[in-house]
Amino acid sequence: MINRILKLSLSLLTILSLNDAVAYSLKNNANVAQPLSSIVPLVEKTDLYVLFNNSESAQQNLLLNVKKNVGSNLDKEINIYYKDKSYYKSAVKIQKVLLDARIHRNKIHLLKAKNAIYPLYVEVQELAGNTYPCRARIGEQIIYRPQQPCATNNNNNVQLKN
Repeated sequence: MINRILKLSLSLLTILSLNDAVAYSLKNNANVAQPLSSIVPLVEKTDLYVLFNNSESAQQNLLLNVKKNVGSNLDKEINIYYKDKSYYKSAVKIQKVLLDARIHRNKIHLLKAKNAIYPLYVEVQELAGNTYPCRARIGEQIIYRPQQPCATNNNNNVQLKN
């Protein structure tokens, strides 16, 4: 019985002394890093554009789609993958047109694909903020319209309330 009380009091004493030590160290370290603002988590988004044949019109369509994707955001990384030497010339031509469109040379990479499914394809990568989850639709909006984004709905609601 005395051993049990002694063990219990000893364990209680060690727990209390540990809590005091932690509290003392927190009191002495007043410069703890605290977040000042919320940070939106970043997500890597990748878009793939494929050149199925080596014709001039197919290359123009590919370039048009890549330029549309890049837009004014020049921080996007562009990887051009080619399968063999016959498509290397097309890859260099695509790179030259993208450089003429004022995309920085360090953002465009020519890479030879070892086990390529497509003869030539372009990946456009960007780090972007996570999309905001839309609220559930309520009674007035019974029909689901996928082409109408929730940001537009929320903006309309805000404007109608004013």
